[in-house]
Amino acid sequence: MMHRFTQYVVEKGLLISEPFRVIDVGARGSPLHWFTPLERYVETIGFEMDADECNRLNSLLAGKGFRFFSAVLGARAEPKTFYVTNLPFSSGLYRNREEFWQRFTYAHLNNLSVVNELPVVTETLDAILERNTVESPDFIKLDVEGAELDVLKGAQLALSKCLGVMVEVRFQDTSGCPLFSDSDVFLRERCFRLHDFLHLGKYPRATLPDSRCWVDGKEVTWRDDRGQLVWADAVYFVDPIDCVGIAARAGLENPLKLIKFIVLLELFGYVDYATELVVKYRSVINKIISSNLSLDLLTPPINGSVVTYERYVEISKKGSMPGRWLDPRWSMSGRWLDPMINVVRQIGPWVIPEKPMAMLKRIYRSRRA
Repeated sequence: MMHRFTQYVVEKGLLISEPFRVIDVGARGSPLHWFTPLERYVETIGFEMDADECNRLNSLLAGKGFRFFSAVLGARAEPKTFYVTNLPFSSGLYRNREEFWQRFTYAHLNNLSVVNELPVVTETLDAILERNTVESPDFIKLDVEGAELDVLKGAQLALSKCLGVMVEVRFQDTSGCPLFSDSDVFLRERCFRLHDFLHLGKYPRATLPDSRCWVDGKEVTWRDDRGQLVWADAVYFVDPIDCVGIAARAGLENPLKLIKFIVLLELFGYVDYATELVVKYRSVINKIISSNLSLDLLTPPINGSVVTYERYVEISKKGSMPGRWLDPRWSMSGRWLDPMINVVRQIGPWVIPEKPMAMLKRIYRSRRA
């Protein structure tokens, strides 16, 4: 994906005095890939209960703007039980309900089975950030197996100037944890607005197993969208246009903070919202970078060709721009290939046997996907 605005900001060193700050709660695995284009202008603070995993990440990413702390975050400082599961990524403060998961395939139930119970004392994100003199974050990512709302309640100060949050939410009662509606109300009250759902977690019933199976001792997978929606990563951003007063609280009157917000939106692919902010706050962003240049850099290419924001809007208003042209993956070939495919679709059933025609349809569908 192209990030021309972000690339410009990085090349000009506009964030040297105010680097991007990211909080990653539930940092096991690998760093957040969205922020890779920011290079050295991003600081990431990660939290993970597993001390060995924190040590591994600190060693792996030493000197690259990352710090990881071994801690269990919650709404307040209090004793809790931490449930270690067969799959480490599924461990957390909420014990999974066996009666729920046994309705799905055995693999899921096996992954979520508890193998150990550890006594822990939770801490709040605000307290840890204050103790380590970490400034307010620009973005927070939460993936703590059901305890996300608890962490948010202990992060009131961190949220006050935060621009975006990605929080794993549950739509079903998998473990007695808060549900999506609970987290959504909490974030909306603080002027965060739901923007998108990523990584939808769907699970088919055990009566018709999902895409995981084994043949000759080897796991075989295939794409399968069947099943009940159980969880997703919900992406939220503050909305200064819809929520009066949030611009001042989040610091968007500072042009550097506004630029960071626009960068954040571009990295996640929401350039429509980014351009809206540029248009709304032209006088602010003009203090650092031309608003017209910003709009041009955020404008998606048409048929692989870079156009100005003004030209893009002009073509759009004429109604001569098919939606798929906005996708840079499409090349000019689509303009002559599509009419040929349409001809084949019209006359094909009359002159081509059924099976070859079915094959052509599959090829066409795969190209459109």
